Formats: sequence, C-alpha cells, structure tokens
Amino acid sequence: WGTPTVCNTLSKKHADRFSKVFGQEPNEIKIKTKTLSKILDTHLPVDQNIDFITVDVESHSLEVLASNNWEKYKPLIVIVEIDEDDIDKILKSKIVAFMEAHEYKLCAWVGPSIFFALEKS
Repeated sequence: WGTPTVCNTLSKKHADRFSKVFGQEPNEIKIKTKTLSKILDTHLPVDQNIDFITVDVESHSLEVLASNNWEKYKPLIVIVEIDEDDIDKILKSKIVAFMEAHEYKLCAWVGPSIFFALEKS
C-alpha cells in the first residue's frame, strides 16, 4: 500500500523529510550495494566504450563517482545530480574538483544536474 512515490534514498535525513511531506513513514529495505566499476566489469561488454553515463543517487554522487575505475572506464559525457542550486557553490564543489582531476570539464548545469565532457588531449 502506501503513497505511490519515487522518493528513494539511503539518507535518514531525506527519509525524514519525505515522511513529513507525504505523511507516512518510509518502507525500509536492506540492499547490497556495488561499486560502479564492479557493475561495469560485470555488465559492460568487453571493449565496449561508454559515450554517456548519468549518476543520480540521491546525495551519494561523489561516492559513486569515486567507486569507478577512471583509467578503465572513461565515458565521453558524464551527468551528475548535485545537491546545490548556486553556481558558485557548484564550481567549488568536491564533485567538480573530482571530475576535473579525472580530465573532465564542467560544460553545463541544468536544474540539479551538472554535465561534464571528457577533455581531449
């Protein structure tokens, strides 16, 4: 039963906020997580390049990005959901610094998503 919603989270803080908005306690389930590189190792065909990937993991974007093997998997375009709505804070964020350290350039911001393009050498 419950209220139909797509409000999923691993964050107690977000779950509490959703409870206030929807007026009911969340259903709690335990899940086993995997690193991004493990998921790609398991499901990406051998020698398959990645043109585009999006990371939308409810306040855990940096953890997911850090779990990738950036030497092995280097998509051309990466879109990341970010919990900031101020461009100055976005430009100074750990996510932007992380992606720049992995040869990506911030090229767009649309709503909660920031777009990165792989810099060509």
